[in-house]
Order: sequence, then C-alpha cells, then structure tokens
Amino acid sequence: YQRRVHGVTPNVDYAIRYSTGELSQHGTTTSPWCVILSCCAVGMAYPVTRDVNYSNPNQCDLFGKTIKSGYDCHYIPVSESFGFQACPVSCGPPQYYELVASQDSQLLPLAIIWFTS
Repeated sequence: YQRRVHGVTPNVDYAIRYSTGELSQHGTTTSPWCVILSCCAVGMAYPVTRDVNYSNPNQCDLFGKTIKSGYDCHYIPVSESFGFQACPVSCGPPQYYELVASQDSQLLPLAIIWFTS
C-alpha cells in the first residue's frame, strides 16, 4: 500500500521549469503554462540529506516510500548538479528546495498563475 504524496517548492523558477515540461514528462511545451500558488501547513518536517538517506548515490532510500514516521512532510534541498536530488552540505547552498507533503489537507491553493514565454 502506498499513500499519495504531494510535492511543492517555494522556488518559483523551479515550479516554472516543471510546468513548461523542462523537468517533467507531465508538462507541456505549448504556452500558456500555469503554476499554482499555495500555502502549505507543516507540523514536523523531516530533512532529507544525502549523508543520511542515500545508501545508493543515485537514488534516495525514501523514494517511493510513505512519509517518514513521526513527520508530516519531507524537506529536501536539491541541486541540478546532483540530478535534482538531495545535495550534500559540502556543495554549498542548494539550488532549490522541495517539500513533499503527506496529505491533501496540508495544501491550500490560493491562485493559478498563468504565464507565457
């Protein structure tokens, strides 16, 4: 049994790259595109790190799993140079952040923002 999880980011440029299809097979290359501005309720975030959560350097041990017990979301600092996976602290500030929430009720959509190139 796998529960549904919801990924969001506080980085507008990262969300736009997903929306336009640059980073996702679910995006579209035809404009206009959209991103959804949302608030996310976080109680206890589990910080995903390369040092702790990667026994295989190419895939996080939490991939495809439910949210870690005792937490309601995962918070991941990611970098393009690491394939948009968790980047080590030694690489400096992460390029983007991802938050993976465990429940629909944690997300409150505020607006749909449409844009073109």
